[in-house]
Amino acid sequence: MKTPRKNKNKLTKRSNKKNKQITKEKYDAYIKSIIRKKRKLCYTKINKIYCDVTNTCIKDTVINKLECGYILDQNDFNEIFKEKETKTTDKKVRKNTDYQWSEYVFAVLLKNTEIEFDLDLLEKVNNIEMEHKSEYMKDLRDSYAKSKKAEAFIKKWFTTAKEKVRSFYDIYPNIDKDTIEVFLMGKTVTNATVKRFLDNDRPSGRDKVNKGDVYLLAKNAEDKDIFFGFSIKQSSDATLMNWSIEKIIEARDKQTGKTNHARLKEARDEHFKRIGLEKMTSSQFEKLKKDGFREAYDKLREIFNNNMRGHNQYKDTIISILTEDEKYFLSLLIEGIGSITKYETYLFDGSNMINLNNVYFEQKKLLDENKMSLLDDNTKDNARIKELELKEHYSDNDGKIKYYINEDGKFKYRFEIRTKGNPYASLQFQLHKV
Repeated sequence: MKTPRKNKNKLTKRSNKKNKQITKEKYDAYIKSIIRKKRKLCYTKINKIYCDVTNTCIKDTVINKLECGYILDQNDFNEIFKEKETKTTDKKVRKNTDYQWSEYVFAVLLKNTEIEFDLDLLEKVNNIEMEHKSEYMKDLRDSYAKSKKAEAFIKKWFTTAKEKVRSFYDIYPNIDKDTIEVFLMGKTVTNATVKRFLDNDRPSGRDKVNKGDVYLLAKNAEDKDIFFGFSIKQSSDATLMNWSIEKIIEARDKQTGKTNHARLKEARDEHFKRIGLEKMTSSQFEKLKKDGFREAYDKLREIFNNNMRGHNQYKDTIISILTEDEKYFLSLLIEGIGSITKYETYLFDGSNMINLNNVYFEQKKLLDENKMSLLDDNTKDNARIKELELKEHYSDNDGKIKYYINEDGKFKYRFEIRTKGNPYASLQFQLHKV
């Protein structure tokens, strides 16, 4: 049976239309017109936003805004905080985990040089001034119970500390041992007796100068007070310094400090604006997690961390300030390596007992003789790093700023400037042994 001419013409036209090739330009224009209509329709709906990433109309939430590239404004955060504050009036107290067993053990040995290692015996000690004893002992018992390797490490640490404490008293035979008082303070010094001996007149802050976790006060042979501080580390590769880069910059002389701090703040604000993070305080950011907005908290951290890789305006401004004022930063770094306290400060790192005041004067001599400098470690395949046969720490996958400290051709220390996990807090100066 033949197809009628009229129907045959229709089929031919339909076939031609189906096989017709459309250009990319026409297709893109067609799609854009559809998206414009969908977006316009979305904006007419209450509590909806249009997501250009998925080309869909979705609920207006903080998480969705972050996922779709929207810049959050202050109203978004104010609304979140206000909502949660009205739901609860109870303050949540974060558990303080800064009770290191090593600090407690060392404090016990300073006062009880003949004590043997026994967990129950250590817990019974009651002749040192301290708070939160149960927290320190919990850390000791928990750490000791982890493994046989942990047991052996703690026992060895104890034995070495005991030997070094005895050697310390040999160096200072004029200490009247009957008058010894030992204070375990941790990071925050509240004891009035201890505070009386601390240095308070440094622009970098009292806590940056007085490094002691444990302090000793006694009388000498002339019946005068003698005071010592002890910084305690569990191992020799522990971080030696952890300071705020913003406070370091601001602590410079009044004019330079003010100018450079303003430069850094402007660079950070511009960087945040560019990557889509609205300004807020460090405490507001932490409040997101505390109030149950963990997804928003994690997403903000992810955005920040991803955009700190490689070079950016924020990091480059810090590098520029370091380069322009190198000697100032070196003068602070040697305070981190050593100690400038008017009393003797020692470091015990599980292996060695080191007089940090002596270390500082050695470093200061090198600095004054212009024999100390910074070595940049912020580029891949750094020719100078290779020439000196040093390990290259730079990585395209992290957002840290890295330098070696050149001490007259020796490289014993390096530092990093890095985030501590909160994008809205100052980056931190962290000093390490090589």
